[in-house]
Amino acid sequence: MRTVITSIILILILFCSCSGKKENTQNPEFEKLIIDYWTGDEAYVNKRMEFTKKGNKIFGKIIRPEYKISERTAISGDSELNSDKIKLLNEFWNQALKFKDSCEQKYWSSSIQDYTIIRDLDTLKIDRYCYWQDYEYENIEKVLFSEFFKNLKSERNNLEKELSKKLNGVWYPKTIKKTFERGEILKLTKSKSEALDKDCYWEFSSQKEFKDNCWNLLDLKLSKSYNWDVDEGKTYLVISGGFTTREENGKTYTSVANYGATFIVKSINENRVELEYLWN
Repeated sequence: MRTVITSIILILILFCSCSGKKENTQNPEFEKLIIDYWTGDEAYVNKRMEFTKKGNKIFGKIIRPEYKISERTAISGDSELNSDKIKLLNEFWNQALKFKDSCEQKYWSSSIQDYTIIRDLDTLKIDRYCYWQDYEYENIEKVLFSEFFKNLKSERNNLEKELSKKLNGVWYPKTIKKTFERGEILKLTKSKSEALDKDCYWEFSSQKEFKDNCWNLLDLKLSKSYNWDVDEGKTYLVISGGFTTREENGKTYTSVANYGATFIVKSINENRVELEYLWN
């Protein structure tokens, strides 16, 4: 009987010990953690996120870059991390420790990939292309702030739908010419009475289809679609390039007919649009 009781006690001790070790990997191992990251070649981008322990909880926020919805900045705020995300941060730190002195570089490049990681009083600097696998900055950022990025994507999509709804219909240009200089303004109106040429119009659908019925306005006759870019701090209207195809010796060849056109949307409502020309 004593043998049985002793065995049960030992099993319970081992179980508690293992459970404690498992849970410990998910406990915060820092008071404050900063991950600062530089990447790029001719132009450099700085990204930074910070994590702070408050009581028994860890909160994180994105410091840089600013993620945009047109001109508005989306703020990540203080996001509470669950146990899996805390575990990921601990694993990231352990991976960084392996690279602090040296690592087998993934490849050589003229671009940079520099990390400065500060955990409480410890600082690691890693300025090599180490093989981070799932712990690369962009990967862990998306996981740690998954709810923020989900909401960001939703808000951007909603804005694009709202813009497409406003753009839907036939628009008459108030300036008609073959070429534009960068920065020139193109005004469109839905009022046929204000049209310079009633047979010259652009037509947009809410499904992002485009039709050019002007023979002498930016040469977009073969362009068939458009898109929005609201990620870069402004609202960009991008009319796609057009293509032609030809058959020769039983083969089909596709060539570029035009490169489309890109505009900054200065203003838009159901009746008027003002576009700043960038390039085509």
